[in-house]
Amino acid sequence: MSLVKSLASALTALALTAGVAPAATLTAQGLLSGFNTIALGNLTASSETEGTVFVGGNLSSNGMG
Repeated sequence: MSLVKSLASALTALALTAGVAPAATLTAQGLLSGFNTIALGNLTASSETEGTVFVGGNLSSNGMG
């Protein structure tokens, strides 16, 4: 049982000392240059979009791959 406790203690210590990576800062210019289409809600599309698409809701499309 002491092996299990030792392992649990080691994992806890590792988790507490692992550190947290900072989140990336998003700017309006970065978003607009990184995506070809940005829809904050649902998006219904009937043609293909060449590039990266961000959809904040549901995507409904015909012919998009």
